[in-house]
Amino acid sequence: MIKIKNNQLKERVYVGETKDELSELGLLFNKMMDELESSITRQKRFVEDASHELRTPLSVLLSSIDAMEMTIDTEKDDFSRKLLFNMKDEVKRMTNLVSGLLTLARSDSDQVEIKLEKFEFRSIAEKAIVSLQPLAASKQINLNLTAPENVIAGGDSEKLSQLLYILLDNGIKYTPIGGEVHLVLSDKENELCIQVTDTGIGIKPEDHARIFDRFYRSDKSRSRQIGSHGLGLAIAKWIVEIHNGTIQVNSEVGKGSTFTIRIPTSNMNSKKV
Repeated sequence: MIKIKNNQLKERVYVGETKDELSELGLLFNKMMDELESSITRQKRFVEDASHELRTPLSVLLSSIDAMEMTIDTEKDDFSRKLLFNMKDEVKRMTNLVSGLLTLARSDSDQVEIKLEKFEFRSIAEKAIVSLQPLAASKQINLNLTAPENVIAGGDSEKLSQLLYILLDNGIKYTPIGGEVHLVLSDKENELCIQVTDTGIGIKPEDHARIFDRFYRSDKSRSRQIGSHGLGLAIAKWIVEIHNGTIQVNSEVGKGSTFTIRIPTSNMNSKKV
């Protein structure tokens, strides 16, 4: 049962030659597992195929809206400006959702190849801070970085960069106007430590264990308002786990949250997960 719980759906119960009630129960259980494995495989394939097919039309929609903005004088036509803004916002929201679904579908298929190597991580963090500064500035949030001159990481640089974007974006989204989001990096004792602290709304104690579940949102109405789908932290956890790391959260409602990630910096080879 432990193997099945860990998504090893190919495992089956051994059934001997004897025909007794225990053997019949084993055969019935194996048949149930066959159907379950087939059903989950079809579901994963559907999510991956649907996500992949939706990317192109969404990209076309976004390009069309950009073209419309160039041809319409939005400064004079306030109605068109608001309409185009709302359309673009919804298309971007759907694009992020589809991208998240595709990432998780591929992670479930065990076909994701990650390139594991040692590299300098501070420059990647600085790039993430610069990229997200406009979003933070729009809410008058102080977004800053504390790190030594050289921070060594061991892992897939693209996915660890994605991890930073997820955590920082999450912190900005859930922090009120005038707050702060602080990123701290260190690489002591053969491990990379990432800490993202915000002065946001905080997380209820009963939600701490569930925030990394797919589509889970403790405050659905607020999450919808800020454009959250409940996939970001699930992807963050997956990225940490494929790097043999850990992710923890400490939070207090009304005061903010701190996410702490620890990832080994030991030499590793490319692998599929």
